[in-house]
Order: sequence, then C-alpha cells, then structure tokens
Amino acid sequence: MNRFRRRVPHPRRFGGERLDVILVLLLTGGAGMVDAAAFLGLGNVFAGNMTGNVLILGMGTAGGAGMPVAGPIAAFLGFLAGATAAGAFLRRYSGRWAREILACLGFGAVLLLVCALLVALGDPARHRIGVTTAAIAACAMGIQAAAARKLDVTDLTTVVVTVTLTKFAAELGTRGGWAALANRRSAAVVCIALGAAVGALLERCGLGWVFAAAAVVMVGAAVVGGASISTPAGGSRSALRGRGGAG
Repeated sequence: MNRFRRRVPHPRRFGGERLDVILVLLLTGGAGMVDAAAFLGLGNVFAGNMTGNVLILGMGTAGGAGMPVAGPIAAFLGFLAGATAAGAFLRRYSGRWAREILACLGFGAVLLLVCALLVALGDPARHRIGVTTAAIAACAMGIQAAAARKLDVTDLTTVVVTVTLTKFAAELGTRGGWAALANRRSAAVVCIALGAAVGALLERCGLGWVFAAAAVVMVGAAVVGGASISTPAGGSRSALRGRGGAG
C-alpha cells in the first residue's frame, strides 16, 4: 500500500523569502527609530548599535567632552543580556516565524513599551532613568537581533549595517555589481536611516512616542510573519490515509 501513501504536507509559507526580507527590513527601520530615541533623548547612547557604544565608551573613559560612560555600559550589558537570553530560548525553535520567534518579538515590544512608560512618567534627563531606559531598550534590540539571526535572512541583522554596507560597496565594482543598488543591502541602509529620521521627528513630540511606535513595528512584523505560516487543509491524519483505505 506504500504506493498509495501520500507524503505528509509540511506547513506552507505564503509570501516566502520576499516577505521575510520585507519584514526584517521593517524591523531594521524600527531599530533605527530606537537608536535615534536613545541617542537624542537618553544622552549620546545607542540601543542597537553596539559599535557606536564601544566608541562612545572609549571616548568617555578618556574624558571626551560630553561623552557618557554609564549609559553605554548599561546599554552594552542590556544588549548582551537580551541576545543571550533569546539565543538560549531559540536554541530549539521549530521553524521560520515559529512561536518562539513571535514570543521573542512580543517580549521585545513589551520592553519598548516599558521604556515609553519610563520616559513618560519620569524625566529621561535624570541619570538613573536615562541609564535604566537605555539598558531596557538595548535588551529589546538584543532580543530582536537574536530573533533576526534565527530567521537567517541573508545580509540583514536589523541592528547594524556596517558589514552590509561593506558587502554592498565591494560588489559595486564587480561584474553586474551596480545591480546591488536595488537589492536588500541597500534597502537595509535606507531603512535604518529612514527609521532614524522618523525617530528624530517623533522625538520632538515626546520620547515615549518613539519607543511606542517601535513597539508597534515589532508587533506588526511578528503578526504578519506568524500569519504567513499556514498548515494546508487535510492535515496529517488524512494525508496518511491511503486512497484505497486500510484494506
């Protein structure tokens, strides 16, 4: 009866890799918003760009004018904590846009909403509130970065574009390299810049609005990504049923 047995259909992904690229680019824009909020409203600190924090920390340690020390350290540790925890949680995740990835993005959005509440109810210019908010926002970005890593969309990490920009520039001089102008690498650079611009504009209305908007972006990407996974009708029970019955 093996010849009458059909294979069990696996979950089908509607939209495929193109949708994944769009959603990760959306998360990249959200990361740009959070970094803009942190840098402009929390005192020269980044929530997602850890390279920038290391540089600021170095300058601050050397006594650079206006360069903080506590903020970059708090953000650095927060990012590491978020990425480490999410990495452990996602170690055995069950597939692209699986529930574990959706849970990580949902928790990251909750952390961003906590940041929005902190700056709305308190003064972010106060050292303790600013440093705490930076650490929580960085933790959210660490979680997002770990989730994006598991999604494994080539050239897109959501929080940094240095390597992406290097690959983009290196390919411009190769055969057909100018086609890179229209690919995901250039899109990542544009998205994080646009996100930073939107964050800077929203920051004029209130720092909390930036964190809240970034949380909405994260939740939106998770919802659309989760909805793109669908199990075809006639699940495994009917799929294993032979055409001619059990006899």
